[in-house]
Amino acid sequence: MAYHIKDEAVLQALEQLHKRRGLPKAEILRRVLKHELDGEIEKVPVRERLAPLLAKVAAVATIKPATWEDDKRLSDELWGE
Repeated sequence: MAYHIKDEAVLQALEQLHKRRGLPKAEILRRVLKHELDGEIEKVPVRERLAPLLAKVAAVATIKPATWEDDKRLSDELWGE
């Protein structure tokens, strides 16, 4: 799909980066867009980004909080006591 950019300032900036970096214009646009998109993604709180993964884990795993006694028992087992 072709895009026709009519903004002269955008075209000049693209041309300058093309000349300075020697990269194809499509690659320059790809990198700029990725950079901007990464910035937008970082604005979303980590908890919200991880929500789908946490939901999958919760669906297949049972989580039981460890007690002091559980930790002591495991430590003793590991040390052969």
